[in-house]
Amino acid sequence: MLRKLFQQVHRHHRSEHGLLSHKTAGLLKYQKPALFLSFHRTISNHAPDVAEAIPRWPRAFQLYLPAGATVESPHQFSYTFFQGPNAREVELQYSDNLASSERIAQSFLEEEVVGFDMEWIFPQPNPSPPLKELICLIQIASESNIGLFHIAVHEGDTVDELIAPSLRRIIESPRIRKIGQSIMGDGSRIKDHFGLAPQNLVELSYLHRLIRARTPRGRDRLKTYYVKGGLAYMVQTHFPGLRLMKDKGMHAGWMEPLSEKHRMYAADDAYASVMLFHKMNSLRQEMTPSPPLPRQTEEYNEWNSGFPVPKLIQLEPLTPTAENLSAKKFFLLHETGLRGVFRRLAFAVSSVWTGEK
Repeated sequence: MLRKLFQQVHRHHRSEHGLLSHKTAGLLKYQKPALFLSFHRTISNHAPDVAEAIPRWPRAFQLYLPAGATVESPHQFSYTFFQGPNAREVELQYSDNLASSERIAQSFLEEEVVGFDMEWIFPQPNPSPPLKELICLIQIASESNIGLFHIAVHEGDTVDELIAPSLRRIIESPRIRKIGQSIMGDGSRIKDHFGLAPQNLVELSYLHRLIRARTPRGRDRLKTYYVKGGLAYMVQTHFPGLRLMKDKGMHAGWMEPLSEKHRMYAADDAYASVMLFHKMNSLRQEMTPSPPLPRQTEEYNEWNSGFPVPKLIQLEPLTPTAENLSAKKFFLLHETGLRGVFRRLAFAVSSVWTGEK
């Protein structure tokens, strides 16, 4: 009996939705000249309310920090800092026509998780803008590949002339997770103006709040608020030594052939999103108990381009027929159950000591 009770106390709950691959798991290391720092370092000096115990880096592409990059003096985030086995670089693909968009999009169809972002002209000077101005660029990123779909320079003006069939399949796929910060706004925009039905959109802010629930302070903030500071804050928090500076001047220029600066800006946002997801998801899987991932944003059924209505963060159901469970209730149920286990354990130990059966 005691053995069973101890097993209940120490059981590590893991979600069926975990995406760690033990075959590709390794330690993320920071590279500096003649110096390697293990990713088992802590980040408590930068973000004390985020986990101090850093798990193994779960991806084949690892981060190699440039020399001189520190928490006190961070470098601008770049997808070029990540490399795969045998120094393989992240591939950046750019499309300015429908045919190449289709070819590039096909390379993402087998992915389970992609970073997702869009660019458009802001503020919008045209009271009745064409579709090309409403969405100028769509970015998709896996850990090894980034696709920039520059639909603003495609020939034609209809949805079918701007959105390649495979790109549409990715956006509407219920299997492929699309990851982003404020992704509800992107989904709402492409739904309202292009008539697409985006599915499986995952909000990074909700995942960030979920992994902070390992602290009492974090348990009180399990609501659908965007993280203050957005993607830039999460990069600085989860990749110490890097920062993601936003240039307000980059809201223009998307209707013309992209400069190198515009391409890097667009690529970094999508790539940061997907790698942040993998980093935070590995932290989630190390939690005890390990909660499921946050529910997809479209499940909240509140499409808009502004801020979400504050409500409890919902979790993905462990089975298709399971009822919705909020993150707050998940941890509350675990704490309540754990207290019951300890009470039974104390009673069992007391019974052994007193000779009771």
